[in-house]
Amino acid sequence: MRLFVTFKRYRGLYFWAILVTTWGLTIRAIAQMLHYLVSGTPWIVVQLMAQGGWMCMVTGFALTLYSRLNLILQTRRWILWIIIFNTTFFETFMASLSIGMAALSAKGDTVAKAKWNNVFKPMERLTIMVIFTQETMISFIYIWSAYQYLKARFGLENPRAMTRTMVLLFCVQIVVLFLDIAIIVIDFLSYNTLKLFMNSWVYAFKLELEFIVLNQLVDMSQLGMPGILSASKAIKGYQRGQVGEKEMPDFITVVQLDDQPVQHRGKGDSEDGEITSFPQRDHEDGGEISIVR
Repeated sequence: MRLFVTFKRYRGLYFWAILVTTWGLTIRAIAQMLHYLVSGTPWIVVQLMAQGGWMCMVTGFALTLYSRLNLILQTRRWILWIIIFNTTFFETFMASLSIGMAALSAKGDTVAKAKWNNVFKPMERLTIMVIFTQETMISFIYIWSAYQYLKARFGLENPRAMTRTMVLLFCVQIVVLFLDIAIIVIDFLSYNTLKLFMNSWVYAFKLELEFIVLNQLVDMSQLGMPGILSASKAIKGYQRGQVGEKEMPDFITVVQLDDQPVQHRGKGDSEDGEITSFPQRDHEDGGEISIVR
């Protein structure tokens, strides 16, 4: 519900990535409840829900980080290809192994299951390390890009606000880093049941922290300050008639007002003539920025 309240327009990779992650968490949690509380549930139903939910949870969160990065940095397709490769190879392979071991457990074939486990355990740990590296890399690229952007845009004008924003983003990432390391330690200690529940909780917590980052994205584009990079270029193109309303970023809304000219930077202030202030806002929310036309 919070996602639909935060966003005004339900489209774009960022919105759908968060939605897929949320549903992945929900489906995986239902599968765990069926496994431990409803003994008569067919194993194939539990496994399909658990593995499908896990893949949606992990891939969806990676795409959330990727789409968020694109809001302040030019598109980095190589990051998207890394996510696609890890999903296709590591996540699919792990899901197949989990379903296969569950099938052997249902048949009572302990000998074959032991052989499968010799492959499953090291592959599971490798997959966890790959996912951890992937998410950490994207997050720190985002932090570095945000720092460079804030420093270049208004580091001298408002250094206190820039410092406060960067400290918050860095603290969020440190919390996420410690949670991910805790999951890795639990897995290497072979606390499998604890890891099963902790993993879902950690992703739910990281998704909650994502709304803090989303608010920072909006704060970076508040009135009286330059919009974030992708928003600024889109606004400039829209004012010149080069960009249509449908091509605007998802967190920007165009508002038609009569006799309300939009203020621009002078040529001496910016090469792009980016918008720095607006005479009126249509609404004050955490998901969109209103542009007066």
